[in-house]
Amino acid sequence: MNEDHSKLYNRYLILMNNYKKEIFLSLLIIIRVAFSAIERSIPVVSPAPRARPLFPINSNVQDWYGGQLEGAFHSIRSSEYSFFMYYAPWDAKSQYAAEVVHQVADIFKDQVNFIAINCWAPGGECREKHASKVQSWPIFLLVNCYGTSVQYRGSLSKSHITRFLNTVINPLHRITKPDDIVKLLARYDAVIVGYVDFMHFPTSYDTLYKTALKWIEHEPYNEIGFAVVTGNTRFAFGINRLPSYRIYLWNETLEYQSNKVANSNNLFSWISTSLHQVSMWINLPGVKSSTLSPYLMDGSALLLFTPRNAFRDFNDPYDMLKQIGLEYYNCNNDSWVSQLSNYIQLQRIHKQEQYYQKLKFCEELHSKLNFQAVKENIAVSITISKWFNTSKDPNNVCSRLEKQCFLDKYETKRQTEDIFVYDECNHKNLKQNISDIEDVYSAENLRKNKEKYQCLLLKEADLYNQPVFLETENNKDYPNITGLACKNNKTLSLLALDSEMYHYIAERMGVHILDIENKTAALIIDNEMEYQSILKEKLSPSNIRRFIWEHNNKVDERSFRDNSKTSAFTHKYTTEKNIYVNENQSERNLGIVSVSELSSDTFLSQVMNQNKTAVVLYYSPFCGFCQYAWHIFLYVSHLLRSISKITFVRIDMDYNDMPWQLTMDDLPTITVFPESKSESLTFPRFLDISASNVLSFILSNLNNILRLEAMLKICIEANKVSAQQITCWLELQRETLYLIEITLKQWRAINNFQKPVLMRRLQILKSLSLLVNPEDKSVAKIRDITNLIHQLSLNSKVQKHKRSIR
Repeated sequence: MNEDHSKLYNRYLILMNNYKKEIFLSLLIIIRVAFSAIERSIPVVSPAPRARPLFPINSNVQDWYGGQLEGAFHSIRSSEYSFFMYYAPWDAKSQYAAEVVHQVADIFKDQVNFIAINCWAPGGECREKHASKVQSWPIFLLVNCYGTSVQYRGSLSKSHITRFLNTVINPLHRITKPDDIVKLLARYDAVIVGYVDFMHFPTSYDTLYKTALKWIEHEPYNEIGFAVVTGNTRFAFGINRLPSYRIYLWNETLEYQSNKVANSNNLFSWISTSLHQVSMWINLPGVKSSTLSPYLMDGSALLLFTPRNAFRDFNDPYDMLKQIGLEYYNCNNDSWVSQLSNYIQLQRIHKQEQYYQKLKFCEELHSKLNFQAVKENIAVSITISKWFNTSKDPNNVCSRLEKQCFLDKYETKRQTEDIFVYDECNHKNLKQNISDIEDVYSAENLRKNKEKYQCLLLKEADLYNQPVFLETENNKDYPNITGLACKNNKTLSLLALDSEMYHYIAERMGVHILDIENKTAALIIDNEMEYQSILKEKLSPSNIRRFIWEHNNKVDERSFRDNSKTSAFTHKYTTEKNIYVNENQSERNLGIVSVSELSSDTFLSQVMNQNKTAVVLYYSPFCGFCQYAWHIFLYVSHLLRSISKITFVRIDMDYNDMPWQLTMDDLPTITVFPESKSESLTFPRFLDISASNVLSFILSNLNNILRLEAMLKICIEANKVSAQQITCWLELQRETLYLIEITLKQWRAINNFQKPVLMRRLQILKSLSLLVNPEDKSVAKIRDITNLIHQLSLNSKVQKHKRSIR
């Protein structure tokens, strides 16, 4: 037993000695593979690129591109208002907004502190706290030094952001007499007035102020005005109960009498449910939406496309639309509504005169400005920048609140230490203000700064575009539309759109607005009747009134969209890459299929006024089955490509409007317009759109001679498919015999004057019937058949000529 064990052990040693290298190498391979597997399981992450500034170094925007929130929020105290832009540097919208905000910051550099925060910087505080909650970039917030914030959700344009900032900085108009309400109603679509008392109801003003800010956040385009009446001036408005809140509309006045407490949320809800306007601006969100749908689905709508310059506080074409809207909706012939309409007309004249006066004043003011004034403005900017850097030190109390000393005068509540700091700051700067530095908050300097700022806005407005002033007519040569809105069951909404921002919408409706004078046009869309009408006359109050009257009486001229006009800013999606155009005989001989693309302007001339049989395919690029029908249509046109008396065309019904009698209810639709018939024939709906069915439909609507020619071409193509050869030639033979039968009947019934022509036709048909033999398909035979069919065509023309002479 020991000997066996010893032998096995020795054999084991021999094997180990012989294969030790292989075993060692195998162990190394196993260890290496295991190490590689462990190494690959560890994710390899490349370091994030270093954050870079989005704004230029000389910008008035403080760019916290590292995503620091603490430092950015600390800079709020540098100004009464701070405009925050939260952005992602990779976002295209953020990159575009950066240029816009940079330009706006140059306008408000002395009023608003502009702060940009990169919320995508790796390791940044903003990214860690907020990036996961944000759906899209950028986000804009205007924050005052007391912590109130208003988010901007309007369009990314220099003019609209400027208007938003001006509105938030001055959200309330202070009025003292009832005439001020009329002025505000001429400027705004509605006016909300709060009658407040600081002594007995100290929170009433704050409620109105917060409601105004809440509404501006909801509607940043400043179309609703907010005003405040204080003190005993309320008696001039007939107000005895305080606080009181009213909405002044174009035809009524509403007072807040809810059982709910008059806070900002309840007032906002009350305003939202109470507003109604005779006209309004439509502001589209920039993405697919149903903003226009409610106005078009409920009835018809008049769309006024005109440039909207948010730098200005007036828009003459829209004021004209509002003036006419007051007439149109004045169902009870209310004298107040009529007076408001007349007042808006007078205000239009006044604003035009005021614009040119202001333009002249700003030119004179600009000529008086010297180089020293420019240096002072630069010095003030540098001083603010240096102060902002020192304000990061929390111990430097006076530096931190130096610019707030003036603002703190108007705080109603202050802590004791704040009062002490305020007095200390005033004491520190008292000698400096009296002796050397001029008081920038004096009435005279405030007036001068306001004039400079208004001239700056005027310059920016004129650089954006020139104002559009329409005619203010005094004649009465126009139809009366007073109360016309209540004389039928149809509603006409009066809407305005910015022609420079939404020009692509006008283009899709057939109006190339950017090529029109003043970029201003008007059109009416009637969704129920499925048509639109474009005002072709010059835009004026009388022409708009006549336009509305004609639509109400259904005598307006329908306008047709036409795809032949080049669209500069919109494009269509074609169903294939190749568009077959330029139909001519040389291309036919080469075997090139030609299907012409028609438009509204070319349809009648190409289809109705030519001595040809036209086969038309009505389609839409957004119709899935139209793609299949198009391939069938193209194949059939290929079979009949050499017949000059048949033309194949198509028209896109999504981009072209047709007269009612030529408009199809369903797509795709194939229609034949025969040469010798006044009526068209449509492919039956109960049949499948296949090559054989479409060919049979076309052949059945051709005249006899043209049908023979078409059948011959089909039989020639059928020679390539053995299963269809005999059937096709038999059909051609049967058709020839049928023509002989018809011609014999005509010969018996006709007079002797035309019998020789019919006799010649019978001879040709006899020869043709003998040649049409399914067994003989030689080239010579096909050439002879073609010549005979050509002779039949000439014979038919001779018969028509003799018939006309007779």
